[in-house]
Parts: sequence; structure tokens; C-alpha cells
Amino acid sequence: MDDDVPRLSMLRADTTSVLRLIAHFDALTGLAPDAVVRSAALVAGCPVGAVLDSEPVWFDGAGSPISGPPLDDVQIDRPAPHPLDVVLLDQLRRALRTIQPGPPLRLGEPGLLEIAVSPREQRRDRLRALHLLGYDLDQPVIALVLAGAPEDGLDALARAGAGRLHHHRLGRLTLALTQGGPAPRELAGHLHDDLAARRPASTGLDRAVDVWIGIGEPAAPADAPVSWHQARTALRFASSTVFGRRAVPYGPLGVLVLLAELPPSQLAATPGVAALETHARTPGGALDVEALESYCVFGALRRTATELNLHHSTVAARLGRIEAATGWRLEDAMDRFQATFALLARRLVTSDRTLGDVG
Repeated sequence: MDDDVPRLSMLRADTTSVLRLIAHFDALTGLAPDAVVRSAALVAGCPVGAVLDSEPVWFDGAGSPISGPPLDDVQIDRPAPHPLDVVLLDQLRRALRTIQPGPPLRLGEPGLLEIAVSPREQRRDRLRALHLLGYDLDQPVIALVLAGAPEDGLDALARAGAGRLHHHRLGRLTLALTQGGPAPRELAGHLHDDLAARRPASTGLDRAVDVWIGIGEPAAPADAPVSWHQARTALRFASSTVFGRRAVPYGPLGVLVLLAELPPSQLAATPGVAALETHARTPGGALDVEALESYCVFGALRRTATELNLHHSTVAARLGRIEAATGWRLEDAMDRFQATFALLARRLVTSDRTLGDVG
């Protein structure tokens, strides 16, 4: 009933309102396409249009059919946009796609991989896309995301024996889907060793993206979007710092994935991360932070000195400056844990800064 329709004029741009809109459009299953567009117009409180059977259909904010301009997608016509207009259009588009399935998928379409990993597509369309790509629908698939030089990452995947592999460029990132190759942890080890040997990390320099790879967990073909989401999360833990990993599998991250749920601004503001970031901007501070990361990775002063090709007294001096800047005492187990935790959080912040939006 029209009285049950959530009105944008009464909603704010918050999570509760977004969930109300999603629930409203989910409840429209089974309605005719024009009824769905009419409901969207009632929600918007202004004219809303969509293409139905190749013809534009418009309803005004009261739910009455009106004439409107030609269009090739869903559209809202209002003088000043509402913050939730984009959510409404997205939900309307999804609802109409469910009612009006698009043309049959064809072999060789460049968007097949995108369909296969999209949670917005219907299950049957995801499976059809994977079938056309030659994947076995009875075997799990693994999604990967590559940032940087995709050809180097794809070559490394081939050398690692990644099994059946298809890939598709998505702006600055590359989506890949494998089947029948090594398990994610083993695959990540092969890829990291391969890429680290071919592109050695340098200390004391800002790290641009060379090749970073996030790897999702194996998933049933119908659940490929889950593996794709995991891969994008894992990518954020990749090597924005010199001792990071070039390829990161999602599964072994364990509870560390909770860090990825926090906004980067909140991570950057935590005391340990903020102190490291401030110190890294002082003369020689970036090298001190690298010494700390090496110490947390290798666990011993002399091993750290060997890895950094420095005298152990130089490393001790750098760690001493870190202790003075943060208040940590690195011989204390809890302080070492805090240092490791802060380094991981800082890696997320710096990776996000370097990658931009990976979503």
C-alpha cells in the first residue's frame, strides 16, 4: 500500500534509511515492472523514469503516469538531489533487472567475469557466465585482485600453476578467477617469492604500487562474489611497506580482517599509528620505522641488522628513537604486540592512500 512506502523526504542519509530502502525494493518481488517504477516515484516524491520494453515510462511523485524525456537507464528528475537518490536508483535498477532479465549471455563477452563475481546478478546468470568461460560448476573457484602492473602479476600466476585462469581489467585493478590451482596460502607464497625476486623492495623510499595481489578463499561457483570481496580486503594488507607481502591470502589474516572494517581515518588517528606517522616525517624517521618493522618481523636485533645490511648498533639507535617517539619498550612483549598491531594498521592506511578506492 502507498501508505507503507518510505518517503525520501522523511529519511536521512544513514544506515537505517538505506536498509529501509533495500527492504522496500526487496518486497516488490512479483510486481509488474511499471508498478515497481511507480513505487520508486512514490518513494522519491518526484518524477522517476525507466526503460520498459524499450520505451521510457515515467511516474510523478504521486504515482501517476506522466510524459517524460527519452532515457537509456533509470532516472530521477528533481531540482536538487537527495543524498539517498543514488541508493534508490541502484535498488530500482536491481529490481527491474530481476523482473526483466537482459539478453542471453554469449561466449566471449568481456563482462562475463564481472557478472560471475557480482552479488547484484542473479545466481543463474553468475553460473551461466562461469559455464561460458569454461569453469567446472562442481569445483570451487578463487577470486584474485591485482594492482599495479597486471602483466607481471598474470605472468607470475601462470608460473605458479594457477589452473584455469581468466582475467578482466577494471580501471586500475584487474580481476582474475582461478580454478584447479594451488590453495590460496600456497599460491600466495609462490607469487610473493616470484614477485619479490623479480622486483626487489628497496628501503628508505616511498613505495608505489608495483604488483600487489589479494587472494580470496575458495568458494562454490555460485558464491564467487564472496571470494571477490575477500580478495579486495586482502589487497589492502599488501606491501605498502618494505617488509610487507606482495600477495596476501584472505584466510590466514584471521582476526586481522577486523582492522579492515575500521575507517582509514580512525586507524590513522589511533595513538600508535599517529606516533609512527609523525615520526616517519622527521629526518631519518622513515628509516627508523622500517627498522621497527624489520625487528617485529624477524624478532632479533642482529637478524634485523643483517636484513637491513646495517651494524647492530645502528639498528639499536633507530629502535631507540622509535621508543622515544612512542613510549614503547620493545623488550616488553605487550609493547612489541602494540608495535606490530600499529604497523599493520599503518599498512592499511598507507595502502589505501596508495591504491585509492579499491571497491
